Amino acid sequence: MPTENKVRMELTGSGKSTLPWEVGGFFSAIEPSREERVAWPQPNVFFGLARHVVPGILRVNQSVRRLWIPSYFCPDVAGYWSSIIETVRYRDDPSLPEPDWKSLQADQHDLVMAVNFFGVRDKEPWERWRSSHDCVLLEDHTHDPVSSWALASHADYAFSSLRKSMPITDGAICWSPTGLRLPRPEGKTNEVAIEWKLAAMMAKADFLAGKTSAELKEHYRELYARGDRCLEEGPESPISDGAFRHASPGVPTRWRWMRERNVRTLFHSIKEKPEAKPLFRHWPTKSVPFAMVLVFSSGRERDSCRAYLEANHVFCPIHWPSSRAEAMTDLPERILSIPADQRYDDADMARVAKILEQWNPVGRHG
Repeated sequence: MPTENKVRMELTGSGKSTLPWEVGGFFSAIEPSREERVAWPQPNVFFGLARHVVPGILRVNQSVRRLWIPSYFCPDVAGYWSSIIETVRYRDDPSLPEPDWKSLQADQHDLVMAVNFFGVRDKEPWERWRSSHDCVLLEDHTHDPVSSWALASHADYAFSSLRKSMPITDGAICWSPTGLRLPRPEGKTNEVAIEWKLAAMMAKADFLAGKTSAELKEHYRELYARGDRCLEEGPESPISDGAFRHASPGVPTRWRWMRERNVRTLFHSIKEKPEAKPLFRHWPTKSVPFAMVLVFSSGRERDSCRAYLEANHVFCPIHWPSSRAEAMTDLPERILSIPADQRYDDADMARVAKILEQWNPVGRHG
């Protein structure tokens, strides 16, 4: 299956596309793939959103009294969980090789969440800690849903938000590596939110194929954001039928191969600047990094680079914006993820690297 930008080249009949070129942003709508896949651990259950997994686990583990969350984590999701259970922060972020274990004082009545940041962490530190601590351990594998860690996990529960890496409107998967009773989603599919998001994804596909004008771009971006808000503010729900058809067979092997190749291509293509250095360059065998992640010398430099990339049609998320008090570090102010997923190829990554090279750091002005 060709990449989005390759499709645009083929539609024009030449190597130079006159159709829109961009990297990043939400996925456009595509038909479900029938290619070879990495299958999910079994048994499993699908939710509408990953945040819904925790209340489900609390229903089947009613002795749990507290939830431990790493200091570096999505603030919206952490806030949602704080509304249903007492939450405690322990110090951990992707700049550290492993958590600050002294800050994690959990007991048997606690649910502890471990995060494989950007899909590049090794599972051994958590396994060593768990061998001497009694709690309910929940692992977040969103950034690489079928990593070597995820597929060989010994946690009580594991989950992944799938809409971050797959072209679906909604969806998260949960399984129990140790065979515990699985939670089940409550409620009904949020049909209104799904319709808004699907309409936005279809409109983006039309835009990238040159079927709609650039003026409609802001409209479909707002439509997608409206759908996200409706999902996140709405009640707990199961995955939608359309998303289930896409996600249930597993992750296409080619998508993982392309993502890893694209990240490596970026690493080999960029000229490192003192103001922006890669957060990592290595990862465990049979794991795939979520993106190429840069750490900047200051928030000002990060924001300058992000604005320059966006002006050149490269749209980069921040994982995750939060207050320094929550994160226990200024890392959220200085970090930026450069998209490198299965939608793109070597030529796209070379173009992104060139744009990065042309960015002029703030400190060098004047």
